[in-house]
Amino acid sequence: MKYNYKIPTCKEIKDFLKKDLKKNWKVYYTVTVTALTILFLIISIQSFRVTKQTQKRNHFLQQENRVLHDSINILVYQLDRVNNITKYVSPPKLVKNHTSAKNSKIEYIKEYKEVSILAYLETYFETGKDILPSVSLAQGIHESNSGNSKLAKTSKNHFGIKCFSTKCSKGHCTNYNDDHHKDFFRCYKHPIDSYYAHSNFLLKPRYKKIFPKDKTDYKSQIFEIKEAGYATDKKYVTKVSKIVEDFNLDQFDDVVNFTDAEKRKIQQELKVLVAEQKTNGLQD
Repeated sequence: MKYNYKIPTCKEIKDFLKKDLKKNWKVYYTVTVTALTILFLIISIQSFRVTKQTQKRNHFLQQENRVLHDSINILVYQLDRVNNITKYVSPPKLVKNHTSAKNSKIEYIKEYKEVSILAYLETYFETGKDILPSVSLAQGIHESNSGNSKLAKTSKNHFGIKCFSTKCSKGHCTNYNDDHHKDFFRCYKHPIDSYYAHSNFLLKPRYKKIFPKDKTDYKSQIFEIKEAGYATDKKYVTKVSKIVEDFNLDQFDDVVNFTDAEKRKIQQELKVLVAEQKTNGLQD
């Protein structure tokens, strides 16, 4: 079957539309308005969605920037803490009107402050116990007369740690007069070793009460150390506590409140520093 289809001319189309519009203009008008309305609504909805997405994206970026800013501030704060803990904040200066004994204590603090902090950290990570750097440092000053006692100079023993072994090898201990006749005291190659030995000594069962609830309460720790039999001097607690207070040694106890990550960082840095001191022969 063949279809005779004739393509209308433009004039024919135009005439048809004019004729049809006259009859159905209301329908065309309604359809056109409806189509335009729908188009407007589609454009409005899309615009609203884009605006909402942009607002969400901007809000997210603002939050991300805020978090990043806070993280940077926290990191800077933590780095400041890590850097400051290894410094002796506002150390007393050596001046002419100071007594030689006081100057000697200041020099001792400058020399052994890192060692006392490292000894604390080593003990903390091995046992979880807090032997405060301020206590170790103050005891070292008191027991060794700021490193000037005979025992400290000849045996590098800064804490009066005695030897009770009956099978000592040569150089393990030495005879020295203390509270009793012919007491034997440990000998060390370096004073640094004496600090580590001091920490280990305080981990003995007899000293189990030296760890106070307030981990930075140096007075309680000194008191319990004395009560456990470390010293016989009745004024021992007062003397050692006074050294802590006179030289603000409790500032080194801030390390106790650091996070384990911060403590690890300090430990690594101090290990390098103390190893160099040991190699160079600390207090030859």
